[in-house]
Amino acid sequence: MEPIVWLSFDSTVPVPALARLYAMSRSSLIDLFERGRERTQLKFDADGVWIRPEDATDWDEATFIDRTDVDGVEFFTFRATGFEFNDDTEQMTELGYSAFFVPGGGIVVHNPETPVAVAAQRFIEDLSGSFARYAPVRVNSWAEYAAAVPNLERAFALAGVERHELSKRELVGTLVDDYLASRAATLPAEGTVRADELTINTVLEATDVRWGSHTPDRELFVVTEISPAKGGMLAVTFATKYGIERTLIVRPDRRFLTAPQD
Repeated sequence: MEPIVWLSFDSTVPVPALARLYAMSRSSLIDLFERGRERTQLKFDADGVWIRPEDATDWDEATFIDRTDVDGVEFFTFRATGFEFNDDTEQMTELGYSAFFVPGGGIVVHNPETPVAVAAQRFIEDLSGSFARYAPVRVNSWAEYAAAVPNLERAFALAGVERHELSKRELVGTLVDDYLASRAATLPAEGTVRADELTINTVLEATDVRWGSHTPDRELFVVTEISPAKGGMLAVTFATKYGIERTLIVRPDRRFLTAPQD
């Protein structure tokens, strides 16, 4: 029996591999290096695959990974290649994932049957964990949170929800949306303004979590555009003093901190 490990990078979905070689299937390799990672590229040939880093501009900087055959199955071996992976094996096992190797067939994965309420609770519990910086207390909608997380596929995987479970994902998002709205509603309204009360050129603080604006070193943002979005939401565009723009999809009752007046 070939032992299986689950490997990832910080922003990617964990994928199964053969433990003794860190050997991945072609589909897992593509999932790990290309899904949701715009600039990383793979180039396969008969002997292996060239992997070009996300920030590389040509193939001279690519790393070659050998192709091997294990009991009639194609794998690519990463042992002693210099890649540093997260070992998510224990976490994936606790979530209910199981995997085993079938000669001639490859790695077979059994996904957990995670109830919607359990998956939503895992998201809620993690709002103070690894994805906490994307859900500061003023965020009150699933749409805003989902747009901020670097890889929502990874977040769902670590909640036990597969990418094909589309209806389950929608239900999980609804429960988390309700939680975020109720959490934000407990905060004081003084010094804030609702999204549906914003006007062009309003100056705000802490409008974009991806720029760390919920930290003590606050950034100022100016409202440059407001328009309706699907589901009764609003699309609000903000600009920094450097001219960088960011659009958030928010509830009309989403409150933003107003910048102090000099």
